Amino acid sequence: MHADLEKANLLLSRISHGDIVTDYTIADTVIVYACAFGKFKSYSVKVIADVRIHAKPNATVIVTGCLAQLCYEALIGIPGIQVQSFDRLLASFDQIESMHKVIRQNTIIISEGCCHRCTYCVYPQFCGIYKSKPIEQILEEIRDIYDTESTICISGAQETSDYGIDLYHYQAFHQLMKKILDEFPKSQFVIGWFHPSGLSNDLVQTIIEHKNISEIMLHIQHNDSEILKAMNRQYQIEDITTKLERIKQ
Repeated sequence: MHADLEKANLLLSRISHGDIVTDYTIADTVIVYACAFGKFKSYSVKVIADVRIHAKPNATVIVTGCLAQLCYEALIGIPGIQVQSFDRLLASFDQIESMHKVIRQNTIIISEGCCHRCTYCVYPQFCGIYKSKPIEQILEEIRDIYDTESTICISGAQETSDYGIDLYHYQAFHQLMKKILDEFPKSQFVIGWFHPSGLSNDLVQTIIEHKNISEIMLHIQHNDSEILKAMNRQYQIEDITTKLERIKQ
């Protein structure tokens, strides 16, 4: 997941001493950022066990990420590992002024957390409240990759549609995209992880007016009103259909 790479870069940028190695079997400290989503939960536990078996006997093995939050009690029963929240782990390293991205990617993460409470989704249990990056920080991150990436994905750790709701107290995604498109006209842009309720008329018009928005990952989930209601998806399929038809035309 792109959001996991963002977390990895944040962590790596704070390591100011020692060597970073790609072979965990020779490392003194091993950090496992583990996923808790669906079938990946059991796979993550297997990876943790394999790491503990094959790491140096005296190595410190730290498990963090979504799995550490959702399954803390189960994980602490695994011998020879430490279980920490990502925030606590991050606080144990040095503070930084800006993030140097060791792992390059063409995705810009603009937010994390989730405002929604869909009945089938576990994500809000461990992702926390919605947090947006300031617009200038996002623009600076795009400047860093603009010369080398022909396509840039604007995404979030969850919904991009709610961008700005914490900073500006309203959904400001279409204003963000206008600033991005004005400053970076030569790249194609993909909009990722977008909740249909945020498909405002302003954003529809922005997509229509800018040909370099090449794709939007719209999580419609279903086309039946009763099932959408049971899912707590909070939008009408008829409204979404009308807006999609306008974009197509």
